[in-house]
Amino acid sequence: MTPQEEVKAKLLERLKADMKNADEDYNARKRMAFEEDAEVNAKLTELAKSYNKNKDEDEDDSWFVKFVLGIIGIGFVVFIFAAFIVYGVFSNGIAGMYLWEWFLVPLGVSKISLLHAVGFAALCRLFTHENSLANMYKEDDLTSSQKLSKIIIALLLPWATLLFGYIIHRLMT
Repeated sequence: MTPQEEVKAKLLERLKADMKNADEDYNARKRMAFEEDAEVNAKLTELAKSYNKNKDEDEDDSWFVKFVLGIIGIGFVVFIFAAFIVYGVFSNGIAGMYLWEWFLVPLGVSKISLLHAVGFAALCRLFTHENSLANMYKEDDLTSSQKLSKIIIALLLPWATLLFGYIIHRLMT
């Protein structure tokens, strides 16, 4: 073999050895990456299971929270509705008591108490169906602002009537 062929053979052997080392290094890195991926996948799977477990526990608790909030909401609506009814009856009773005192007592009719006036106002409301919810909302074409204005008028009407009656009472005396 000539010296050139010997150099070529040595270079070829070195190249084959380097390629073998590179292949082994590549395979080792590939194995490491695969093991890391498997480790990451295992951690992700564990995290997903933990999340689903917590989500299931939250869903188990959420029906109770929704139920309690629903009961509180219904109770609040009933309370507000009852408060408006009590306000309406008592405000009309107070206005009726003073108007009775100003205009009927001078004619010889006996004076009535607040509870008598409240009862009388409730009785008048029952017989006349004045300001009932059915009458307030039977027109479907009312906008929400028109409905709100009707409610505000219903809340302020007894006091406006009382003010008007007071002015007339003062003019009479």
